[in-house]
Amino acid sequence: MDAKPTARRRRFLTGFLLLLAAAVYVAGWRQTEIDPVKLVTSLPKSRGILSDLIHPDVVTRPKRTATTAVVFPVPCGSAPAPAAGAATGPRLETSASCAAPGDSITVRGAGLERNATVRIEWKLPNGGALFSRLARTDAEGAFTARVDVRPVNATQNGVPGALVAETSIATGGLEPSPALKDVVNNIIVTIFMALLATTAGTLVAAPVSFLAARNITRHGKLGTATYTTVRAILNVIRSYDSLVLATVFALWVGFGAFAGVLALTVVTIASLGKLFSEAVESIDPGPLEAITATGATRAEVVRY
Repeated sequence: MDAKPTARRRRFLTGFLLLLAAAVYVAGWRQTEIDPVKLVTSLPKSRGILSDLIHPDVVTRPKRTATTAVVFPVPCGSAPAPAAGAATGPRLETSASCAAPGDSITVRGAGLERNATVRIEWKLPNGGALFSRLARTDAEGAFTARVDVRPVNATQNGVPGALVAETSIATGGLEPSPALKDVVNNIIVTIFMALLATTAGTLVAAPVSFLAARNITRHGKLGTATYTTVRAILNVIRSYDSLVLATVFALWVGFGAFAGVLALTVVTIASLGKLFSEAVESIDPGPLEAITATGATRAEVVRY
């Protein structure tokens, strides 16, 4: 008689948990705005970065560059419309004189370098730049491209942004690219950061590890309090990611390698302190008892 109600309750509980899990996943799907269709339809926008990942910029050629720009208010009415540009020479033309965020406009270039790569980007009102897309001019120095208007392009304090087209054409032989030089330089800096942080962290972690070792420090009330405190501090520090600590030190001493060294040093102290303390705790107690029996002091035992 009791088996049927029990089985019924189990089925009910299982069904309820499945419905609850489904509701959680549906809510999560909506809150994170997952859109698989957009992942496919927006694939053309990723061609530039995917191409850079597949074909890294290791070597390059010296290039001759030229820049052409046109003022473009976002949204309309946020700044005076730009005056009509010249009809000859290098120039940019847009399908509209202004637009709202989310719109798409057509950009045409004329009178530019022939058969050259064109980097189209937004010059933001705050002075920054936002890459949009790449294009290429034809044999007459012209190109046509579609560009999306984004909210960051909006006019700020009456200062509109601008569309900039930078044409570049190779003029010499191969040489290491700026990206390769930056990578090699940062690799060297990273190695030195790791060297200094590991050395400093080891020098601090070695004595701290004795304070965090149960068989060395946990004797009496003061020793127990010291052991518990040091262990807790090491555990708390180890719970922080090195990037979080790097951000804290960057706000403290400024962004740069110094902040990274400090963050790695703290992480190393916590990790090696725990590792060393466990090594100390695993020491064979026999020799320590023998040394203590000869009348050695606590400091002499620790030194041994």
